[in-house]
Amino acid sequence: MEVRVGLGVLALLVLEDVSDLGSMEVRAGLGVLALLVLVDVSDLGSMEVRVGLQALAPLVLVDVSDLGSMEVRVGLQALAPLVLVDVSDLGSMEVRVGLSALAPLVLVDVSDLGSMEVRVGLGVLALLVLVDVSDLGSMEVRVGLQALAPLVLVDVSDLGSMEVRVGLQALAPLVLVDVSDLGSMEVRVGLSALAPLVLVDVIDLGSMEVRVGLSALALLDLDDVSDLGSMKVRAGLGVLALLVLVDVSDLRSLEVRVGLGVLALLVLADVSDLGSMEVRVGLQALALLVLVDVSDLGSMEVRVGLQALAPLVLVDVSDLGSMEVRVGLQALAPLVLVDVSDLGSMEVRVGLGVLALLVLVDVSDLGSMEVRVGLQAPAPLVLADVSSGRLRLRALLLHSRIEYSQVGALRHLWRVV
Repeated sequence: MEVRVGLGVLALLVLEDVSDLGSMEVRAGLGVLALLVLVDVSDLGSMEVRVGLQALAPLVLVDVSDLGSMEVRVGLQALAPLVLVDVSDLGSMEVRVGLSALAPLVLVDVSDLGSMEVRVGLGVLALLVLVDVSDLGSMEVRVGLQALAPLVLVDVSDLGSMEVRVGLQALAPLVLVDVSDLGSMEVRVGLSALAPLVLVDVIDLGSMEVRVGLSALALLDLDDVSDLGSMKVRAGLGVLALLVLVDVSDLRSLEVRVGLGVLALLVLADVSDLGSMEVRVGLQALALLVLVDVSDLGSMEVRVGLQALAPLVLVDVSDLGSMEVRVGLQALAPLVLVDVSDLGSMEVRVGLGVLALLVLVDVSDLGSMEVRVGLQAPAPLVLADVSSGRLRLRALLLHSRIEYSQVGALRHLWRVV
């Protein structure tokens, strides 16, 4: 054991009931205070702490068992606390922080934390909090910020691997609350303002990858998500990219790739058994996708490349087997589905100059639907109270040739040429 301290005021080192402490090295050069406390530490193979501060750098280890190796290197101006409470079988841990204000790392009731690496280079604050974490296989956090990058994990169980890489100008919070069996998670954010990621009551999130490069805001909110197999979000925006998942059950895979100038909104509310969904949008203004009370949506793919607006709204959709929407527009292509029941398959391909409107209201048991439009002006299609129908629509240029076959009652078909 080697302790080297060069302080202006106080350097406190406490070792209590330490068993089989192989090697320990503490080097502290501070202006005010350097606190190191080890209580009931068993079989600490090697530990190295190097701190160079102006104010305070406490390190507290309480009831630590079988801590194989630990390395803490901090270079701060104000405060860099590291707290480990009731840590069991922490194989290896490395913390490297270079801050101007504050970088706390708190681990409470952590069990079987295989490896953890935290590298932070901040201007103001970098907060990492782990509370009641069980069986965290590997975790890596690399943050380079100007203002704030908090990471909070509360009641996390069996988090296999997690990697967070953030390079921000203002704020990048990541919050995990009551997360169970999160297999792998990767978050890479490069922002100028704000990129929050919130996971609340997430159960069995197999894999999740979020890559965002924004100028203003990228919000991802997961509330009461159950059995989310895999999710991938890639966003490169100028202003805002909002993805909200509320009460999502058994969402096997979801991939969102957005490259926008203004806004890309994706909202999923009360979605049950959404097999797979892929959204790729490249816009200048707005790409809106809303799913409300969607049940058993087998597969859905939306690819939009617009100049202005491409909204897709699904309200009270039940048992939509497969749906594919491909739009390449100059102005507007809205698709609205309201109270749609058992829509087996639907495919919409539009390449327009101005407007392509498709509205389905109270559609029941529409076995298959295919709409292919290539227009210069408008081509609206409105289906109201359609029951047990089969429709095919192909519109070309200004002549708008219409071909459709119908089974059941097709109440209204409106087209403007």
